Amino acid sequence: MATVNEEISFVSGDWSASYAYRVFSITGNVVELRLWHTGNAVWWGNHHSVQFDTSTGIWSDPMPAEVPNVFSSTFNGTRSASVTGYPTSLFGFGDLSSSTAYWEITTPSWARQSSGGGTGTEEILFPSGSVAKGYQTLTFTVNKSSPLTSSVNLYRIFKDHTFLRTINHSSSTEDAVSIEPNPASGVWRLWHDDTANLTLLGSYTIGSNKKVSCNFW
Repeated sequence: MATVNEEISFVSGDWSASYAYRVFSITGNVVELRLWHTGNAVWWGNHHSVQFDTSTGIWSDPMPAEVPNVFSSTFNGTRSASVTGYPTSLFGFGDLSSSTAYWEITTPSWARQSSGGGTGTEEILFPSGSVAKGYQTLTFTVNKSSPLTSSVNLYRIFKDHTFLRTINHSSSTEDAVSIEPNPASGVWRLWHDDTANLTLLGSYTIGSNKKVSCNFW
């Protein structure tokens, strides 16, 4: 399962000392990786990107005018503008005759052939959840289909603008739930935090005269 901001280290290559790839976006079946400067902790533009299509199993360059623009599943293997076959390793080169690679990655599990021998890959998961009012309680729920808690998948509860706690979502077979007893007046929110962006999963407003709820999924 690919998740935004997931980091994929370079095993070797000219860029391995200072850079890695990170998942920048997931659009339909296409997962785009962009260059990440590990020392400065910043994105390094979009001109050295690579992408993977989970429906076809094809690695390719979304900007072929920029390096790397040819790839191979092994250092001495055939180089081309795209690689198929769900390789376990991938090398990025500047051209067909380069004596060194810019990078080598071990492909992540979501870019591997399924264990059943088919041509599908693991499902890409998106965070979802809700905030619901009960009798003198608020229930914060992270849906079981959401990515499990990790360093780039955190589920945070806020009251107004104050962070209170996280919800640990550790099982893909059941929802993760946190209950707030006797919640005070204010705007209560459940956020997904991928370390770069906050995504609102649900909110509930408790006021002195009115109560309004809003959930997202």
